[in-house]
Formats: sequence, structure tokens, C-alpha cells
Amino acid sequence: MTPRQFSHRTVLPIAAVALLMASSLPISAQSFPSGTIRFVAPNSASTPPDIISRIISKELAESEGWRVIVENRPGGVTTIAATDVLNQPADGNSLYAMSVPSVAAPSLLPKIAFDLDKDFDPVIKATVSYNVLVVNPSVPATTVAELVALLKSQPDKLTFSSGGGSARPRI
Repeated sequence: MTPRQFSHRTVLPIAAVALLMASSLPISAQSFPSGTIRFVAPNSASTPPDIISRIISKELAESEGWRVIVENRPGGVTTIAATDVLNQPADGNSLYAMSVPSVAAPSLLPKIAFDLDKDFDPVIKATVSYNVLVVNPSVPATTVAELVALLKSQPDKLTFSSGGGSARPRI
């Protein structure tokens, strides 16, 4: 399967970490890489995206002989790292280790400066993770439908927290 055969509908919702490139241009093996590859992890050191990035970087360095560094750029619900990679030349030397908060960012930050579907191309699905929705027992909702109805009825009262940050839900 080539990178273009992946779609955001199959990769983004289920991938905890997917490597995304800021370029959609084909790269020939003879000219790649032209320098050090920056693997930008959107989380702090020792978090799952960082660890997976380091494992993949080590394998690329050992198997291909490429110079690869992992650079942690945490913050902004992963948008700092994504924006950094997006602002680099589209030469394939900057990779973004996308994580679940990257998918949540557009719903949490309405003025986000990029579109994951249009501005990035997936390269590989490295892992799969599962998410769990939990609420405090004092919240009067026992189903997702009840929770959504509650959030809609009290839009400025309730907040949430996730691996990508905390905010007021926009429903």
C-alpha cells in the first residue's frame, strides 16, 4: 500500500501515532535524505509518541544509514509541533509523529492554522490505540447520547480533560 492509498478516514481516527510528512512530492531514494531528518514529536520526552519516534528513528538510522534526530515540541494540543513541520521546506526531511490529540486539536482550537487532511500526507501507521470515555459518577449521564444532550443544555458550565488538554466542549 502506498502512502497515497491511506486516507484520513482509515488512518487518523485509529492511529495513536502516524508519521506524517509535510510534502506530497515523491522522493527518490538516491537523493533522500539531503540532510538530517527531523522527527518532531508533539509531546514531552518519555511519552508514547516520543518513544515510538525514537524507536523508528533508531531503525531508520541503523538500516538506512540516515541521520535522524527526535525533537520534542510539546504544547498547544500538538499544534506547535504540527505547525513547525508544516513551516519547513517540503523536502521530506521533517516528519511529524502524529498522536491522538492531533486529531482532537481542530475541535478544541477553532482557529487552527492547518488542516491535517490537506496539509500533511501519511507515511506509516506505527501503532493503534484505544480510547475510553469516562465521566464522574456525579454527572447525570450514563450514555454518550445523554452526555451530549447534557453538554448542549449547559454549554458554558461543563469542561473536560484529555491527553490533548482541557477545554469547554464545542457541541
